[in-house]
Amino acid sequence: MVRKVAGTYYLFSDKEDKDMEHPCVLNETGYFIYTRLQKGIPLEEIANELASNYHIPYDEAIIDVRSCETDLNQFLNVNDSGA
Repeated sequence: MVRKVAGTYYLFSDKEDKDMEHPCVLNETGYFIYTRLQKGIPLEEIANELASNYHIPYDEAIIDVRSCETDLNQFLNVNDSGA
C-alpha cells in the first residue's frame, strides 16, 4: 500500500500491515520506479524512461533503478518475514 502525504510517498508492507510505524519513504523518482516495477516493466526500459524524463545518461539511470529495486526488495522482504 502506498500513501502520498505532502508530496512524499510512504510504502507500507501489504502483508499484515502491522508495521505502519516504519514505512519506506519514496520521493517522486522512487515512486516512479516502484510503480513501473509493480507493472513488471523491465529495468532497462525503466532506466530508458528515467534517462529521457530527467535528461541524465542511461548509465546513471540504470544504476539508480537497480539500486532502488534492491532497496525496495529488501524493505518488502524484511517486512514480509516479520523481522
